[in-house]
Amino acid sequence: MIVKRKNLENIPFQRNLRSPRNLIVFSNIIAIRLMLMISCIYITSSILSNSNLIIVANASEHTAHLEDNANLLSESEESKLQTKLAAYAVKSDLDLVILTTDDLDTKVEDDDDAIMKYVTRYLEDYIDEHCDNGTFSEDVAILYFDSTYRFLNIQGYGSAETLLSDYRIENILDEISSYFREDDYYNAFLNFGIQAKYYATLPDTNSSNGNSSSNSGQNNTLPNGSYGNDYYHGSGTSSQNSSDYAQKQFVENVVYHTGFQLLAAAIIGVIAVAIMASRSGGAVTTNNRTYLNEGNSGITARRDDYIRTSVTKVKRPEPNTNHNTGANSNRSFRSSGGGGISRGGRSHSGGGRRV
Repeated sequence: MIVKRKNLENIPFQRNLRSPRNLIVFSNIIAIRLMLMISCIYITSSILSNSNLIIVANASEHTAHLEDNANLLSESEESKLQTKLAAYAVKSDLDLVILTTDDLDTKVEDDDDAIMKYVTRYLEDYIDEHCDNGTFSEDVAILYFDSTYRFLNIQGYGSAETLLSDYRIENILDEISSYFREDDYYNAFLNFGIQAKYYATLPDTNSSNGNSSSNSGQNNTLPNGSYGNDYYHGSGTSSQNSSDYAQKQFVENVVYHTGFQLLAAAIIGVIAVAIMASRSGGAVTTNNRTYLNEGNSGITARRDDYIRTSVTKVKRPEPNTNHNTGANSNRSFRSSGGGGISRGGRSHSGGGRRV
């Protein structure tokens, strides 16, 4: 007699599929896959609809030029700096030039006024020569540093004359001078590029006035959020309409930026998945009082133990004997110089100092 046995191993599995817990898990898996599919479609459509994210082989006329005659940088530093400054130059629509020398003490006597006059004319002739032969475009921001007199100078030509006004150059000099004092030349030159790009890409504030030495102070904050030199000279205010428009432009730039939209979509997706995952484990029916017999529970003993005594001393601050008051008291070492016109007829902004 032959007895046919049922496949009992499949019966628990089939019952398990029909349990409420596993149905919830199964539905959550479907929901997660659906959400991932929707996110992929959204990302693809956003990239295709946003021309800023499509890489097009379009060579920019602006680049970086590094001429380290004083040998302040190593080869690896020079290579990295060249790459980063070139990227800043493209974003700024400016040629960014770094020029160093170590022979200024043989060209001019050790006098601040004489050095400023000589360096200004030297850079004007340098820019005229390289713009005329096509090495530089007409829109140039140049940083010059001499290691003998430790003299630092920045000039802006073409559109850089307005974007990097005399006031803004003073702000940049304030920010990067400390790097030169510490002989950290790589970060000094790098931060020059960062701040040049920052001022060059400020929205709706760079075309109001062509006079570089009297630019309005609107939006002249530094990349670290502090106020620039225009604020201290009393020209850091703007009309209410301009302020409202700038705020509106900022909100629109953020809200409609694809990166912000992708971030928002990712946050929403994470929250939704977290909610579904938290509900998939079933409800917790126990708490800290489930197994506590309150009638027979209580504190059986109590004691206080002395550990230690701590005493903190604070030095009394010295009275302020500095009589330099006002907004410019911390800017007593600001320089020097300003704009001018080269012998080739190119006007520029400028500023310089010893560091």
